[in-house]
Amino acid sequence: MSTLHIIETATGKTMPDTIERTRAASIAWKLDNSGFFYTRYPKKGEVAEDEEVYHRRVFYHELGGDPARDALVFGKDLGAENWPNVDLSNDGRWLLISVEQGWTKSELYIQDVQGGKQPVRITEGKDFLYSGQIYNGKLFVTTNEDAPRYRMFVADAATPARANWKEIIPQSDAILQGAAIVNGMLL
Repeated sequence: MSTLHIIETATGKTMPDTIERTRAASIAWKLDNSGFFYTRYPKKGEVAEDEEVYHRRVFYHELGGDPARDALVFGKDLGAENWPNVDLSNDGRWLLISVEQGWTKSELYIQDVQGGKQPVRITEGKDFLYSGQIYNGKLFVTTNEDAPRYRMFVADAATPARANWKEIIPQSDAILQGAAIVNGMLL
């Protein structure tokens, strides 16, 4: 398993914080750089030895804190082979958690981290792929839901239920392979 080390980029100094069991970690820093959300695997003995490379969960680490005390943010009841990833909105309010369930299904969860609320599933029970990003309070979702060549929706992050999604890029003859918001522009 890998160990996560933190380097202060301005000085090149390696920080004392190290976190074990973080192979292929997904990380989302708070805007004030005081800590970050990340994915980690269980400690030896917490699960059967042949399952130690599964059970990936989301934690929060405050810089300078003991990683053994990091709060479990998401994934307590996830299936062993589910693969969560994290992304924090540009304003630091919303944590978007995407959970891959094999190659053909994923789900999205959203959490208001400033309000201290639990993550809410927004794509429950659908056998499609979803990816997303939150920018300026808007949730942008790319999916193959009823669109094998993909399409994109937008919704208010505060009301992310599927019924509130508005299609902004319909499926076309071309495949929508990806999208990103950079400097306020949708690419």
